[in-house]
Amino acid sequence: MIFFEDRSPVSFIGVDQLQTEAGVKITVGDGGLFQQPLSAITNADPNYEYGACNSRLGIINTPNGLFWISQEQGKIFQFAGGMQNIAQDGMKFWFNQYLPSQLLKDYPQFQLTDNPLIGIGCLAVYDSMNDLVYFIKRDYKVRDDYKDRLTYDKDNVFLLRGRTKVFLGDPVYFEDASWTISYDVKTRAWISFHDWKPNYVLPSRSHFLTVKGSGIWKHNDRCDLFCNFYGTDYPFDIEFPFSTGQEVATLRNLEYLLECYVYYDNCEDRHHVLDFNFDRAMIYNSEQHSGMLRLLPKPKNDPYALLDAPATNINAVDTYYSKEENRYRINQFFDLTRNRSEFDDQYIPMWQYAADGYHKQVNDRYVTYSKQPLQRKKFRHYTNKALLRRVKSGGMKMILKMVNSKYIRSFR
Repeated sequence: MIFFEDRSPVSFIGVDQLQTEAGVKITVGDGGLFQQPLSAITNADPNYEYGACNSRLGIINTPNGLFWISQEQGKIFQFAGGMQNIAQDGMKFWFNQYLPSQLLKDYPQFQLTDNPLIGIGCLAVYDSMNDLVYFIKRDYKVRDDYKDRLTYDKDNVFLLRGRTKVFLGDPVYFEDASWTISYDVKTRAWISFHDWKPNYVLPSRSHFLTVKGSGIWKHNDRCDLFCNFYGTDYPFDIEFPFSTGQEVATLRNLEYLLECYVYYDNCEDRHHVLDFNFDRAMIYNSEQHSGMLRLLPKPKNDPYALLDAPATNINAVDTYYSKEENRYRINQFFDLTRNRSEFDDQYIPMWQYAADGYHKQVNDRYVTYSKQPLQRKKFRHYTNKALLRRVKSGGMKMILKMVNSKYIRSFR
């Protein structure tokens, strides 16, 4: 018999639990504690394997809970008192399609499935400065022209026609299907895609590090260069919708509030740049597209120059934007759709998506920049979208604060 302070007699129930005569069970911390059956955190049947983690590097524990990638199921989970599929926060169908490995669809026998350094796999890292979680997928898709000619050999080596060695990632034979996406745990929202796609990640106290090739890069540490990753300048894109509900209306212009700053060494002193703006734009809806708009500042001392715009080129339309009190406005755009299949059965997709699922470009067969002026229609729809782009940001931080648009009510 063993007596505690209340002098209640107890007896052993196994190696990890004691029970008093009053029926109170006391668990002690020896090795037998781990012999107990595990408690389930979901009610799904085992056959579904719901919440299964397929990646040893795609899981991370943060102050906001545990996050992990379930790649084969196309889901990302958070456990903070309960398990939740955060992919459902607006990205459910995208993850269902683009989270599973595309390489394994063609080569299920590929060996390096959890090795993002020289093979494929998933990564996760936490940004403690901004309370963001980044999820990375390293993956490739064999180009259609080589699917029947490329066979898998071993490790990351493929054989072309059974003879020539081809290494995974060769851009001649493979499309890069990798991506990086960020999740804001404060607002429970997916924030953005990112063009940096590392081979490995290293968390730290206030920043995080990524490994690309033979270099190690520190993120969120400088404020004099934006959209530059691993020595390469990438475009800064923002895409957003604007809707009139069920009412079909004619879009007159697009207006947005934008502030652009140059920061100095302490990352607090800054200068508000006068006329820095996006230099590309596209406006579209489910059936109309403006083509690529090349944005030029409205001439301040030459009003006659406005007569030359918009000017159509081979692959873009030069158009002016105006700026008053930090409000930028674009109103010179029109529909350049080539064929709406009104008189034939030619069905052409508007966009062509890359293997990563988020890079896209307008289909050259869908728009025509040589459309006659009298055939250029205005945008009439209930939901339009705009894509604004800065090809190279350099040392400029661009802060888009508000988007507005003007409509003319349709009387049809």
